[in-house]
Amino acid sequence: MNALEKALLIKELHQLTLDLEHRTLSFYEIARAKQRIKDIFALCDEPIFQKQILSYRALMEPKTAAQFFASDTPFSLSFRGYFQDEYELEAQLYTLPHSGWAFLHDRSKGWQTWLIPTPNRTALISEWGTFEDNYAWMLEMQQYYDCLYTDAELESQSVLLEPIPSAELSNHVPSSANEPHDVPETALETLTPSSETSQIEKNTITDSNALDTAALNPDAELQIFDHLTPAQLYKLPLNASSNQQLYAAHFPDAPTISQLHDIVLYGEKMETWHTQPVYIAEQLNLQGRFEKHLILLGAFNPIQAVELCGLFCQHSERQLASVQEVSLHALGTAYQSIDTLFKCCVEQAKFVWKMEQYHSYIPSEAINTQKFIQFDEQDADFSTPILLLEERQKIRVIHGHKRLALADNETAYPYLILHRRHGLNWKMIQSAISVLSQPINVLELHKAIQEQQPI
Repeated sequence: MNALEKALLIKELHQLTLDLEHRTLSFYEIARAKQRIKDIFALCDEPIFQKQILSYRALMEPKTAAQFFASDTPFSLSFRGYFQDEYELEAQLYTLPHSGWAFLHDRSKGWQTWLIPTPNRTALISEWGTFEDNYAWMLEMQQYYDCLYTDAELESQSVLLEPIPSAELSNHVPSSANEPHDVPETALETLTPSSETSQIEKNTITDSNALDTAALNPDAELQIFDHLTPAQLYKLPLNASSNQQLYAAHFPDAPTISQLHDIVLYGEKMETWHTQPVYIAEQLNLQGRFEKHLILLGAFNPIQAVELCGLFCQHSERQLASVQEVSLHALGTAYQSIDTLFKCCVEQAKFVWKMEQYHSYIPSEAINTQKFIQFDEQDADFSTPILLLEERQKIRVIHGHKRLALADNETAYPYLILHRRHGLNWKMIQSAISVLSQPINVLELHKAIQEQQPI
């Protein structure tokens, strides 16, 4: 295949992907586009070309793409697999005794790498991103911790980690009607290990089937939400100095809930958890970005709730931003989406703890991000709030262009909000902006606009 033919195939792949993502196609057109993409995959057997089409394969065949990418790294023998559920991923990583890494995939967010740097240590977790972003992050962690053996070291020292056979990796991946299950022969050929590596694996795997089963067996089951099947509870491997028992809840018939929020049960009196309030915590990653809510069940009082939420954040390598209390009845079905849980917190919950210089968070989908009045803003970081105006059931940005530009695909932002119904209008906002020197600080602008409002 010459260079022109390759370029034309890449161009065609790009167009097919755009059609699938952004156009309303008939079922026939969708099937035809997917089949054409698979046909192109089958034509591309050169390793360098396989890398060029990896982003397209990640869209169509994410599991195959993850395996291909991992097989092309120097750490393929410590790769633990492709997962769509973080609790199954966590159980697998923590059961195996050695360091290892795995991919977590979410169709809306992208890819995360989870890395266990040393035995009995909580996982390090990358930001959501592409394969390349994740691998660059993992190399940084490897440089710092020097934790993963390369394949060459494993082969020379016969210190092979206990890998998951590729045939069993499919057990971790929920089937989907939207995802093709057949894999092109060329992809399978690419993923086939060398005879030398296969022999090493054969000699060192002793009882991996029993290991996998133990990793995925829940410690308990409990009925938490009425309309769902009982939750599977997994005891979290907390710091050895802690005597608290926390259980992560996983819902087999609603796996997306575990992706939206962390739901955790305090295990001291599990049978009476429903008599206690629900505590909802906001978690930030180590860079200060909103990560997800933590829903804590079974805590006896607010003081204990804050302690347990902090313990969970420490386990997850996150920061605790706030803890709110709400009744189980008021929570209702608000856990089913990010927006409804935020709404429940605003309308029903009360704060029991906040971090210093805390600002409430608003889901990104609730904001009209177009900035109506243009002016120079001070530089922002992830803790900088955006300033909003609520008018006619829309929420518009007054100040926050630089804050919004810090990262793509953020779930929520810290914010301050003003309301048109309080007598405020855009002329008053423009007047407040005109008296401030630029670049303008968001807190100073918020104060100046408040001074313009009618008393």
